[in-house]
This record gives sequence, structure tokens and C-alpha cells, in this order.
Amino acid sequence: MTPDTGRERLLLRLGAITLPVADYQVLTDVPVLRDRLCDGETEVRLLPAAPCILKIRGAILQNECGAYLTALQIPLRQHRSYDTEFAGMQFTGLQITAAECSVKENGRIASLTVSLIGGLEA
Repeated sequence: MTPDTGRERLLLRLGAITLPVADYQVLTDVPVLRDRLCDGETEVRLLPAAPCILKIRGAILQNECGAYLTALQIPLRQHRSYDTEFAGMQFTGLQITAAECSVKENGRIASLTVSLIGGLEA
């Protein structure tokens, strides 16, 4: 696989909300249960897959923090789910679990971080 270094700016679309993305992290895993048997052997069992976690971070203007956080409040509180494509991956049932806007002292640029949980299609 060859990295695509000339890619365009990433955006995550959640219905009418479009979020700029500078960095993202995707976590998908299957929990493992390890049991020690009486004879000293270890039994390993794979549990059902955990939901996928998507965490994005983007840079916005400091004075836009309120607008983004306000727009994210309704879907956050109503547990609204989204099916969307992002960075070549197809997500289903994504729900916002957290939204944070942080600004360094006297900064004009803010960091917007949004965490989501849902399914990742194969």
C-alpha cells in the first residue's frame, strides 16, 4: 500500500453538520477473556466485537467554538445516529459521545475534538 500524501482536506459529515478533521483515531477491537483452568492451562475466548470508536480533532477559529458546540448538542443529547463515509471507511450508527473545544491562552485557533461510537462496515 502506498501512502497518499497529496490528499485533500478531510471532512466528517454528520447530517447537516460538517466537521474539519486534522487528526483522527479509529479503534475497533474484540475483547478477549482469559480463564486459568484447574490444570494451569489458560483458555482464551473471544467475546463479541466492541463498537468502533472514532475520535476526530480539527482546527477551527476560536470564535466558532460556540457555533460548533451548539450544533453538536442536539444530536449528542438525542443520541442521534449517523451513517457516513469518512477517510475511505463506512461507518454505521455513529453517535456522538463527547464534544470539546479548547483554546490556548489568547489563541485565535481552537482545537475541536469529537468522540463517536458506532459500527464500522467491512
